[in-house]
Amino acid sequence: MAELQPTPTTPPLYRSGRTRLRVFGFALTDAFLYDYCVANEIGPLDTEAAISGSRVKALTAIKRISGLRNVSVTKTVYTGKLRERQGILRPEYALCLVLSNNKTEEMRQRPMEDRILRAKRAVGDLTPMWYRMPN
Repeated sequence: MAELQPTPTTPPLYRSGRTRLRVFGFALTDAFLYDYCVANEIGPLDTEAAISGSRVKALTAIKRISGLRNVSVTKTVYTGKLRERQGILRPEYALCLVLSNNKTEEMRQRPMEDRILRAKRAVGDLTPMWYRMPN
C-alpha cells in the first residue's frame, strides 16, 4: 500500500516496466468536488446522475479559474486511502488536476510556482503532491 501513497518527494524518472508513472497535481476527491459544487452553487445535486454532471461542471470551473484549461489534463490517481466497496477494502481514487509528471527530466521538475498558485486560487487549501496512477 505504501507505493500508492501520495508524496511531496520528486519521484525517479519514469522507465517502462521499472518505474511507475506519477503525476504532480491536486487530487480532487468526490467529496471535494461535491463540496465545491455546494459552495459555488453548481448544481443540481439531487440525484446521482445530477451530481455526476455537476462534478464535471465543477472541474471545468476549477480549470477556468486557475487559468490552466489549456495546459493541464485530468487523470485518475490513487489517494493513498482505502474505501470499502462491496465488503472489500479497495484503494480510493480521485481526479487529479495534473501540473507535471515524471516522464521526462524536464517534466519531472516541480512546476513553476505561478502555476501552483493559480491552481490554488481555484482549489483552496489543497496541497499538490506526486500521485500514482492506476495501471
